[in-house]
Amino acid sequence: MSSVLCKSADNMTGSVQAGYRRPDLPNYRLSDIREHQTTEKRVWVTYGDGVYDITDFMVGHPGGDKITLAAGGSVEPFWDLYAIHRSDHVYAILETLRIGNVHPDDVSAVAHSSGDDPYSHEPRRHPALRVQVSKPFNAETPVQLLVDQFITPNDLFYIRNHLPVPESAVTDAASTKTKGRRSEVDVEVSGVGLKRPVSLSVADLRQKFTAHTVTTTLQCAGNRRSNMKANGDKVVRGLPWGIGAVSTARWTGVLLRDVLHWAGAQEGDVKHVLFQGGDTDHEGYPYETSIPAEVAFDPRRDVLLAYEMNGQQLPIDHGYPLRLIVPGVVGARQVKWLRHIVLSREESQSFWQQKDYKTVNPSTSWESVDLSQVSFTCWKYCCFTPLQIV
Repeated sequence: MSSVLCKSADNMTGSVQAGYRRPDLPNYRLSDIREHQTTEKRVWVTYGDGVYDITDFMVGHPGGDKITLAAGGSVEPFWDLYAIHRSDHVYAILETLRIGNVHPDDVSAVAHSSGDDPYSHEPRRHPALRVQVSKPFNAETPVQLLVDQFITPNDLFYIRNHLPVPESAVTDAASTKTKGRRSEVDVEVSGVGLKRPVSLSVADLRQKFTAHTVTTTLQCAGNRRSNMKANGDKVVRGLPWGIGAVSTARWTGVLLRDVLHWAGAQEGDVKHVLFQGGDTDHEGYPYETSIPAEVAFDPRRDVLLAYEMNGQQLPIDHGYPLRLIVPGVVGARQVKWLRHIVLSREESQSFWQQKDYKTVNPSTSWESVDLSQVSFTCWKYCCFTPLQIV
């Protein structure tokens, strides 16, 4: 760090309050901030409500060039990785780089759908994520950060969306934040062995059941697909994921088996448990998958209905207000924006259960394969098993 910055920091006394709105400085829209990611255009970052020009400071940054990952976005998820930044000394240095505030509309406004683009209401994402495709949004954790810390910050956790983020989740999350209340979205439990459907809100889950925290790694079934080959030069189908479609978090929620027992379900009556998310396709069909009842009821599996991620409210992109967590199983089975749990004697018949996530022999051609006869689906494998996923 430069001597000038050190001098400025040393001259400041008392507790430093960084990131608070300053009326003497101009406001900048996030779209403008994202334009400043290179030294030619100057590198800007945000912290709290503050906007900072770190271009000159980057030259002597003690942590090397990793600071550039925050360019055009927030430094906060990176500071979650490197706790040394959480000190008055660093806050003082940061404030010497202050140039403005994040525009109030970008701090508090809720995006509204235009009616034409089903993705127009989606949440902002950190610019350091390595985007594979924007609609639906799929992005990897920055490779440089994968091994820096065991727990991945929420804003940098890889994102795998199959469909548009439910607009109701975006609206509900914003309302919950501004009004300081719990989400009112319910999850319904129905199916064989139950006398009647049961509806539970997140508040109900918190009040009626014991909370559990499970640390587990999620991985997309296609992680490292770009490195996979079948039959010489034949490329495996799907998004060309690199190595960053994997992240680790501490998930807090209630055990699925506790909820199922409370609802009156008995494992002997059920063969499969189906899960439906709030994300739907253009015809209104929700994302749906299932796991065997033996997994759902197994006291050793710690299957969660999670409402917190790394001690914070579940982020929108990761399933707010409720998602399924099945440790040791590919991410495709861990349904986000959970709305329905269905007890069944048959596995889900959805596209994502029957066709999109199955393993086949690498010598099998797409022209000849009959996926209805392929019974080995991804739930049977730990997410680190090197299989050819179709």
